Amino acid sequence: MTNIVSLAPRRQVLGVLCVVALGVMLSLPATAATSKTKIGTVCDKSGAVARTGVGQLTCAKTSKGLRWVAVSKAGKSTPVDSSSATSASTTPRAATSTKGAAVTDSSPQTTAIGAGAVKRGELRGLGGEKASGRVEVSTVDGVAEIRLLGSQIDNGPELVLYASTSAGLVKATGSTKIGPLTAFSGDHRYRLPASLAPADVKSILIWCDRFSVPFATADLQ
Repeated sequence: MTNIVSLAPRRQVLGVLCVVALGVMLSLPATAATSKTKIGTVCDKSGAVARTGVGQLTCAKTSKGLRWVAVSKAGKSTPVDSSSATSASTTPRAATSTKGAAVTDSSPQTTAIGAGAVKRGELRGLGGEKASGRVEVSTVDGVAEIRLLGSQIDNGPELVLYASTSAGLVKATGSTKIGPLTAFSGDHRYRLPASLAPADVKSILIWCDRFSVPFATADLQ
């Protein structure tokens, strides 16, 4: 009986201490969030709390040092390393030029070779320049375009793509200007103007506008 009575004051003291500690924790103001307060960014005080538009963040120690981390509904912090928080890489799409609507696409997810192709040919160099790759005139999703696939073309200044309704194109004179060359290797495509039907294109030419010399050509069949 004596032991039970002697424990009562101790329990009361512990209860008071818990209430005081809880009151202190609740009275601590949250750090004002700024535009730099984001998951994974550097913070300067461990245990600091910030409220943002995406929820509550807390400053915690990670493998990269003190960083803002998310606080789950269960009250647990989720560390985030900036090295592992990279987003999936995006693929360049639809970089349109003023003439001929040139479109660059270096993605491995391009339409399979031959899909929708109207005419095909092989790229070859001219005037000592080296060029290789497959050329197709095709219609993809209702859009007529010239596609250079697996291309390797010598670098040069102001290279421009031309198309002609005649075979054996080696000069830009009398042909239709499609647009500036957007890449020297890989897959890239160029939209045909409405005035030029895919079935009418018989050759293409890569021409250096600066020095008025041919770089590469392809006859299409």
